[in-house]
Amino acid sequence: MSRLSRSIPTSAILRPWNNQQLTFATLYQMRKPEIVKFINDVAGKPESFRVEKTYYSDLKKAARSIEDVLSKKRSKFFLDEKDQLQPQALTFEGETINYFSVYDLLGWFMTVIGPSPQDASKENYLLPMGHLFCRWSKEFADGTNPPTMSSIVHVPSASKSLISVDIWDDLTPDVALGSTLPGRSATIRKDCQERRFEQLQHWNFGVEKFPDQRAPGWQRKSQCFGHCAETFPFIMAMILKTKRQIQLQGMTGVALDIGEAETASIQGVGGDSVLSLPSEDLRNPCLNCQYLLQELGAIGKNFEVEGPAEYEPSGTSRTPPATASPPAKKTSLPGTTPIGAPNDLMAPVKSAAGHIIMGALTKPSEKKG
Repeated sequence: MSRLSRSIPTSAILRPWNNQQLTFATLYQMRKPEIVKFINDVAGKPESFRVEKTYYSDLKKAARSIEDVLSKKRSKFFLDEKDQLQPQALTFEGETINYFSVYDLLGWFMTVIGPSPQDASKENYLLPMGHLFCRWSKEFADGTNPPTMSSIVHVPSASKSLISVDIWDDLTPDVALGSTLPGRSATIRKDCQERRFEQLQHWNFGVEKFPDQRAPGWQRKSQCFGHCAETFPFIMAMILKTKRQIQLQGMTGVALDIGEAETASIQGVGGDSVLSLPSEDLRNPCLNCQYLLQELGAIGKNFEVEGPAEYEPSGTSRTPPATASPPAKKTSLPGTTPIGAPNDLMAPVKSAAGHIIMGALTKPSEKKG
């Protein structure tokens, strides 16, 4: 894999969501009021965009919630009157997903409003769209602490179906975005992380085998399964794998440091403009993410960062996760039925691999905060 460019002509960036009405440069330069208007426009006339009809109702609900948060009516987390988490339920591929912050909803929105263009790659699509998510997240933060990391994952249609090409239609979302938990009280962040953990468990990632909720060798005690930006994107990938009966060896993605990404900018005007990127915006996956990639059956090199950009957060180990024995039979979360299954056929990830997606999940148990 060649090193990703630090300067990308905007004319080379594919149309977002394969929508000929949109350009990356226009979206990237939007400020918060314009972003909110765009989201409301999509929710109001989804037929004008490349959105599956199954998402029309949830788009309106997500748009209302996002506008409530950004108008200061709600916390960046979704909380009830007792300051307890009150997740926002949306759907993906017919499965109920519980989201916990406005950044989660942004990821879901950017996932479902259309698939990627044909010939999408890291450089001409994933990296720019990952930076778009970072920029919009900073606009949403409005001076508060945003998430520290984002991820974007692509499940390419070329390797989709093991049954029939008909099960993967032209509007199926195939790129997902997500983020880490935003800054707030440690209690709420921990509650949110545990609820994300429950959803990883429900989708048969086998995370319950680790008593401290971390992959072997991972020393960052504050970063348990469920904290990472890849949480919702990986669950989305598992949903696609399970319901569409596909393999994920072709899945690719990148992870970005939102703070570093803040220094990205568009230089120049018109057809001569370029997206100028910082040198240290990319991140390799932590051991937790390496383990989850292994369970998905993904190929580690598709997520590797190379050259000078191979910069990792303090404490990130390059040691691959220990191969765990297949987990015992899993129990369902209350009121749910497990569908996914762990991948027991793929070799463990051998190098610092993967980073990826945004937002889809099944309905978790209603744990009290």
